[in-house]
Amino acid sequence: SLKRNYMALYSTDDNGIDTLVFDGEIFQAIADYNGAPQVPFHIFARKMYPLQLIVPPPLSFPGTNKVTDIIQAVLNSANQYIEDSSRHYKLENNGVDVSVTDVSLSGALFNMLMKVTGQANVIAYADGNIIVICPRNQARGTKNAQTIELSTATGMIGYPVTTPTGAVVRALFNPYYRPLGKIRLKSTDVTFRRNQPEEKPPTRAGSAYYLSEAEFFIYSLKHRLQSETPGGTWQTEMGLYYFPNQSEQK
Repeated sequence: SLKRNYMALYSTDDNGIDTLVFDGEIFQAIADYNGAPQVPFHIFARKMYPLQLIVPPPLSFPGTNKVTDIIQAVLNSANQYIEDSSRHYKLENNGVDVSVTDVSLSGALFNMLMKVTGQANVIAYADGNIIVICPRNQARGTKNAQTIELSTATGMIGYPVTTPTGAVVRALFNPYYRPLGKIRLKSTDVTFRRNQPEEKPPTRAGSAYYLSEAEFFIYSLKHRLQSETPGGTWQTEMGLYYFPNQSEQK
């Protein structure tokens, strides 16, 4: 069989410290000769690619089982097909403590993972080979995802675009932006709505529901980094969900 090839991208700060930006398996690599004699080589890689390819025998969990135990069993099944132990998937649990009953899983391992997390109303995200799970509407609670304050003074570019569930924002690249991490967004020009989408929106600006700053958690990250390019782009686009306050979590 063909040897699997992986790619890891790191950023290096002014102190020479490397921080992982992306980690995934290469699924395509091609040269583009249209710009000869300068020929770029394009490499395409995906996170969780093995989970999308591997189709193991069906898994069955009769009776009541903890979601974390089922997810760990799915990851253990995936790791049996990955020879390099350093590439094995690991589970990071951030407060998930729910159970499901009589679960049967089939198809690709990725589909198994999505089925059980969807049934349990749990968010799952891949951070390298770490599968991060959180209760829905709860941010990641590890040291790698401390709350980051973002404003024009700390790297925000332009204006946040508000959505019914949160915001989309561009910022100067920061290696500490992490999937499901918390972020406090501040803007003097855009107001944020704190109440949840299912509630009736307020009808006038300036009500108690509107804030010039709000807490969110990151559900999508897109980095655009140009290395060895003087003045090149180093930016990140983030999709954000509102982070519920204490009264909304009860």
